[in-house]
This record gives sequence, C-alpha cells and structure tokens, in this order.
Amino acid sequence: MARFQYDGEPARPGLVTSYGPCDSITLPAQGPAVTIDGPFTIGADLGYEFTDPTTIAALQSDARFTEII
Repeated sequence: MARFQYDGEPARPGLVTSYGPCDSITLPAQGPAVTIDGPFTIGADLGYEFTDPTTIAALQSDARFTEII
C-alpha cells in the first residue's frame, strides 16, 4: 500500500503563466481506470491508500505527486 501527496504542477517556463486548481485525476489501473475527484491542495495527502501496482507506478513517475512514507 502507498499514500501520495499532491505537490502541484511542475513549472514549464514559457508555456503556462499560472495554473488553475486540479479538479480530478484519472489514473491507470490493472482493471478500469481510477478517477479521484478533487480539488487538491498543494502539499495535502490525496486521502487514498493505493494497492494497485499500475496505479502506484503511475503516481511514482508523475512529478505532481510524492509518496508519503
């Protein structure tokens, strides 16, 4: 099981000047995709314990999220 926190959108200089709130995320899974509704606060726990290895790998490779130990 793994828990993650939302760290906000990574900076992309020259492309976007400001981001709106992240309202929901859709994550891949071994079964149907998982959608989590927000809005998400920067630095806050997502509020879920993920057990699907595909979902955990997707969150670990996404710069917007950090795994909480």
